[in-house]
Amino acid sequence: MKNIWTTRCILLSKKWKVFYILNKIANLATEALIIEATLTPKPGLVDTANSGAHDDMDFFLFIKSALSLEKYFNQYLTEGYYHKGSPTELFKKIRIIGIEAEKDMFATTEQVNTHKGANFSLALLLSSMGYHLKNGLPEDYPLFLGLVFNYIKKMTTDLSQQDFETLETKKELTHGEKLYLKHGIKGIRGEAEAGFPTLNNVLSHHQILSQNKNKKKHYLLALLYIMSILEDSNIINRGGHAALKMVQHRAHSMFERYLSNDSEDAFIEEILRFDNQLITQHLSSGGAADILGLYIFIEEVRTFSRNHFNISNK
Repeated sequence: MKNIWTTRCILLSKKWKVFYILNKIANLATEALIIEATLTPKPGLVDTANSGAHDDMDFFLFIKSALSLEKYFNQYLTEGYYHKGSPTELFKKIRIIGIEAEKDMFATTEQVNTHKGANFSLALLLSSMGYHLKNGLPEDYPLFLGLVFNYIKKMTTDLSQQDFETLETKKELTHGEKLYLKHGIKGIRGEAEAGFPTLNNVLSHHQILSQNKNKKKHYLLALLYIMSILEDSNIINRGGHAALKMVQHRAHSMFERYLSNDSEDAFIEEILRFDNQLITQHLSSGGAADILGLYIFIEEVRTFSRNHFNISNK
């Protein structure tokens, strides 16, 4: 009898530990979106100071939007954790959940697109994380992330081809669909199919970025780096490829100049000038903001796993 109760206690303890971890990671996904929105100033983007190059949204709308998605973040993780089929079968499951999440988001924002791209990306990231957590907590966080991104590639195999094959007969097209037909730009689908190369690129700079103990500068530098390399469909839609090249060039120049420069006042002043320029030109790096949200989420999970479970985070 004692052995039975001991076994039951161990199983219950494991179950509650899993429940705690999945809940915490889902909370961190919500927190990451809130941190991204709160980060100020951001060039052309919604923050606590202004609405950037947007006329239909503000900081408070982003907070409400992020909170409306939290219960779905938990569902993505749980679906991945208990999944036993193929990667593409998991994608089909979370896409159904994701559509419901998107409906809730649009109902909350009165049909303003605040986190459509972030919801799609986090659905993939969280479900893949959940799937790999079923084998226990990772001993090596970068190795764990590699497994997560490789699985996302398998989940989204041929996604763009499948989603875009009937566009020419579709009556109403989204901005992303129009860009695909005109320029062949796959947007966030292409990022997912390739295992989020832009996100992986900025993650490869984690050690040098995290040397900034000031998280504000850390995340602003990460944003500039993402803006300098991302083929941001939001910029292209609003200003064409010439605008994209301008944004990439200026973001790269600022990233290089302030990465090892301790003058925070000068750094913020230049970002404010960049912000004013993009607002005047009505340009918004919405795609870069979504990738930054993912980066912040991964960094927050990194801190959580290190502080609570002593996991290697090199």
